Amino acid sequence: MNTMYFRNLIPTILAIFAISPCSPLQAQNTDPDAHFHPIRIGFGPISALTLIGKFNVCAEWVYKPNRSIGLLVSVPVNNVPSYLGYTDKNSRQITTKHYLTVLNIILEQKRYLNKSAPVDFYWAPYLRYSEYHAWKRDSVASTQSNYLYSNQLKGLGIGGAGGIQFTLGHRFTVDFTFLAFDLKLMRGFQRYETDYSDPNYGKILISEAGRFWSELPVFHFNVIENNLQGNSLRTRTNLKVIPGYRANITIKLAFGKSVPLAAN
Repeated sequence: MNTMYFRNLIPTILAIFAISPCSPLQAQNTDPDAHFHPIRIGFGPISALTLIGKFNVCAEWVYKPNRSIGLLVSVPVNNVPSYLGYTDKNSRQITTKHYLTVLNIILEQKRYLNKSAPVDFYWAPYLRYSEYHAWKRDSVASTQSNYLYSNQLKGLGIGGAGGIQFTLGHRFTVDFTFLAFDLKLMRGFQRYETDYSDPNYGKILISEAGRFWSELPVFHFNVIENNLQGNSLRTRTNLKVIPGYRANITIKLAFGKSVPLAAN
C-alpha cells in the first residue's frame, strides 16, 4: 500500500466513526449506566504493515474517567523497505546487507476533554526515548575482507500530543494521535571495523565517520571522541537538541473489572 492510500484511508475512517452509533458524542454522554474497563492493550496496524524497523505495541490504564496513563513501545524489528533506497547486493564481487531498527518508548498522561468518559478528544504531555540504529555489512570477494558500518542516534526528550479515541463495540477502541511534537537531546554513536589487513585503514575509517555526521541531512553533528584500535573505530558525537513529530493509530482491547462512570 502506498502513502497516498493511507492519506485517503484515514479521513474516511474518521468520518465513519464520527457518524456511527459507537461515536463518543452519541454513545458516551447519553447512557447514565455507562461503564468502562480500566486496562487497555493494543498494537499499531500501520507499523505492522510497513515494519520500518519497528512494530508498535501499547498499553493504557484509565485511573479516572477522563484521565489515563499510556505507554507506547516501538519494538525493534530489523527491516529495511526497498522504497527507502537501500537495497541488498549479492554478486561475485561484493555482498551488501542493510539493517534498520527503531526503538521508541513513550510514556504519556492523557487528559480527555469529555469529563464523563475516557473516550473523546484528548491532549497528553509525554516523555520519549528514541534509538535509531542503521548498519551495513560488506563482504568483498577480491580481498576476502569484511566491513561493518554501524550508526546510532540515541536521545531523551519531552513533548505534547493531541488526539481522539473512538469506541468499537463494548471492548475495542481506536486511538488516533494526530498531532505530537517533542524536543529530544540526542547523541550519535558509531562503530566502524574491518578485517582488511591494511595497517593504515584506520585513518580511512576516521575520515568516513566524520564525513557521515557532517553530511547528515538537516542535522549536522560533530565527532568529539574517536577510539581507534587497529582497524576498529568507535566514535561519539556532541549532544544536540532535535525536534520530532509523530502520529500514531492504535487498536486497543479493553479488559479488567468494569467500573461505572457514576462512581467516579
